[in-house]
Amino acid sequence: MKLKQYIQQGFPYPVAYQNFYDKARFRALAIVYLADQNRWEDVSSMFFSSDLATRTSVYEYLFRKFTDAGRIDDARAISVKLLGDIQESKNSTQFGEQEELIRFYLSCLG
Repeated sequence: MKLKQYIQQGFPYPVAYQNFYDKARFRALAIVYLADQNRWEDVSSMFFSSDLATRTSVYEYLFRKFTDAGRIDDARAISVKLLGDIQESKNSTQFGEQEELIRFYLSCLG
């Protein structure tokens, strides 16, 4: 009770708390962290279970990490899945540039 009174004396009006926690950003950072730790199965699993916006935000980084590690099949898998999901999305115009980037990277894989 004393603590509450002390706080009310210091802050006579309520202070609005804004939580800047963004689930998509947190998930994207988690995927990138796992990739940096070479935890490839966890990376793939988390990538495939993420929403489209999260996957598009980390795609290029993951593609490069996979190819640098010699995991060409994983790079191809995330590319094909993401490209298909973008094409099926109702917001496919929002990800138009990403779609072209994915096609370019797939062409590099042969």
